Amino acid sequence: MALIVVFSLLIAFGAAGNGLVCYVVIANAHMRTPRNLLILNLASSDLVLCLFTQPFNLMKVANVHCAILLLEHSCVLLLLRWSYAKHNACRIGGNSI
Repeated sequence: MALIVVFSLLIAFGAAGNGLVCYVVIANAHMRTPRNLLILNLASSDLVLCLFTQPFNLMKVANVHCAILLLEHSCVLLLLRWSYAKHNACRIGGNSI
């Protein structure tokens, strides 16, 4: 449980910090130096990482499978694909090995 709380705090603080960096560089014209644009690029990529990939890692850590409606359909499709691949694993060109 503590790992989930720590993971959630890291996601929240990472997203907030990188969002603030992006906001400051975009909002202030005098902050748009080449060095700060590089920092903006790094902060925006880290923001995308915090918002789009880390929640899935949190779900993996928490052992929550198919908790989101979109993932529920993906799990069903992956299960069907896995069972199809398992069934056809020993077939090459329609011939059984």
